[in-house]
Amino acid sequence: MPGQKPTIRAVTFDLWETLIFEETGSNSRRARLRCQTLTRTLNELGIKVSMEKTSSAMNRVAERLLGVWADDEDLSHRDQLSAFLRAATDGRASLNEDIYGVLSEAYVSAIFDGPPSLNPEAFEVLDALKKRKKGMGLICNSGITPGFALRRLLSNHGILDFFDCLLFSDETGIRKPDPRMFRSAADHLGVGVGNIVHVGDNLRTDIGGAKATGCMAVYFASDAERDKEAEANPKSLVTLSRNLGKISSPDKLTADWTIYSLKSLLDCLI
Repeated sequence: MPGQKPTIRAVTFDLWETLIFEETGSNSRRARLRCQTLTRTLNELGIKVSMEKTSSAMNRVAERLLGVWADDEDLSHRDQLSAFLRAATDGRASLNEDIYGVLSEAYVSAIFDGPPSLNPEAFEVLDALKKRKKGMGLICNSGITPGFALRRLLSNHGILDFFDCLLFSDETGIRKPDPRMFRSAADHLGVGVGNIVHVGDNLRTDIGGAKATGCMAVYFASDAERDKEAEANPKSLVTLSRNLGKISSPDKLTADWTIYSLKSLLDCLI
């Protein structure tokens, strides 16, 4: 029939502000905790640094990330660690296997000491989609926290096993809205891009990226449980990353559905 949407065989999700939520101030608290842990760890390793130097080094990492993200690319976790260590020691120390594991754990530990919460509707929605035999994927633009730590977080929240594929930008080297992220998800799920609906809260990366690739898209428009402090700070990594990139095709930002609660997704997919 004319105008009839293709059969939905799989659903892919954004992570932040879609499946997991933040509290106001969580990003700044996590950044302080990360710097404290990294400073203590480096000093225990015999690499003497101050808290101020560690904080400055993390700012340098953020600047480099923003430069890479502007091209919808990403750094690996190892590259982030290497850039941090060089900046923290003014090039006196370099990353090697003897310290990689310890430094990596210090770098990611803040996400578990101050974890984001699970969207309270996420488990019910994912379980319902599983019962409907829909393939499910996660397409996540990583930030400071890498994919392997986010997998652990999803496991702690009890939803990891729902997903048939998980794509994290620090592992793929590319970020949404790059069409390759969505095509890769389709390949992993064994469906065509036209049979996927992607759910996310960012018009450019989630809706624009999905629609430009040929996927259907659901815009999750709720502003509940976000870090309002970070979003109000024009210098925060959250705000700066959201403002990256230009919208070249505004028509691609029109979602197939707009929802204000995750449970409403189930009504869209009847």
